[in-house]
Amino acid sequence: PWLLAVDELPLFILKLLRLDDSGKRAVSFLHNLRELRQNQPGVRWLLAGSIGLDTVTGRYNMADTINDLRLTTLGPFSVHSADDFLQALARSYGLDLHPDVRSHILSRLQWLLPYYIQLVFSELLDVDNRPIRVTDIDALFEALLQPANKNYFDYWRQRLREALGTPDDTFATTLLNMACQEPRGTRQAVLRGALGRQIRDPEQRDQRLRYLLDVLVNDGYLVENGERYQFHFPLLREYWKRRVAP
Repeated sequence: PWLLAVDELPLFILKLLRLDDSGKRAVSFLHNLRELRQNQPGVRWLLAGSIGLDTVTGRYNMADTINDLRLTTLGPFSVHSADDFLQALARSYGLDLHPDVRSHILSRLQWLLPYYIQLVFSELLDVDNRPIRVTDIDALFEALLQPANKNYFDYWRQRLREALGTPDDTFATTLLNMACQEPRGTRQAVLRGALGRQIRDPEQRDQRLRYLLDVLVNDGYLVENGERYQFHFPLLREYWKRRVAP
């Protein structure tokens, strides 16, 4: 058996759609890829992307081209794995990281994606104090949120337009602007009210709200917590509140 992993396939599909806005080229490619999957029983496919493939195909009414796939997400590291990762990075650079310091880094991150662990660690290498203290970590996180480092987070804002197009990217931004105001998120009724100022028709508004919340949850922006929707990643929430929300 073989495993074929194809990364950023949704971005490739969006590129095809820009080259041919009729959608025929993208649909033809996806149908051919589906036929290839079905005719190769010894091959398993992993189609990955920072934007959900289901988001792109749903937006352009091409969902039938991926109905043989099982949707899944790759979650973050466990606390134990993230701590092991930090220790391995520290050893490779000869850096002494006290357990309290590592614990504070992980508690500030909360959403333990390898990319952001590595990002924080790369910033640690520039800290003048040795040994590194817990207070240094707080200063480091504050520095990450300064305008000079907005490129670390701006992609989250930019990819809304890539994934959703106009006007849904504006609607999604409205929802995120509301959700970022409180660490524990915002009730769905409040989000519905905010969207109501842009979509007057109640049925259309509720339909778009359900769709957009599904996209924002699936693509890692938000997480549903009881009756509230809150940012999955606290550092992104703080960036959004400071740099995007009015």
